Amino acid sequence: MACCFFAIDEASLESVGLRIRWRGLAGGAVTIPGMDKVRIDKWLWAARFFKTRSLATEEILKGRVAVNEQVAKPARDIKPGDWVSIRQNGVTRTVQVLALSQMRGPATVAQTLYAETPESIQARERSEERRVGKECRSRWS
Repeated sequence: MACCFFAIDEASLESVGLRIRWRGLAGGAVTIPGMDKVRIDKWLWAARFFKTRSLATEEILKGRVAVNEQVAKPARDIKPGDWVSIRQNGVTRTVQVLALSQMRGPATVAQTLYAETPESIQARERSEERRVGKECRSRWS
């Protein structure tokens, strides 16, 4: 099932057969029956890994994004449960897709679309520590 973000009341949604899955700053994510996959470039943009869909597409075409350990193309469909690896700034982030969205919402809602692995979080933190350490050393040299 896919999620879209709307600012509409719950009673109106239920009257047309939709239901609120979770609430966020945008009024909630609406589950749309029948939508069970979305293009990887749209999802990466909606999940806020990239600022624009064009940037997401470029990175995918450069081979920096893999889905279930296979290099992806921008039109590749993903579904909840898929594993996505994204190389950014020398660090590979590995996330599991938890929910789908074709629309970009607030960051707090976008973070609910995926779960990052503990190893990926540690690698990202180590990279950040090295970057900050280099900046501090360059200031004092």
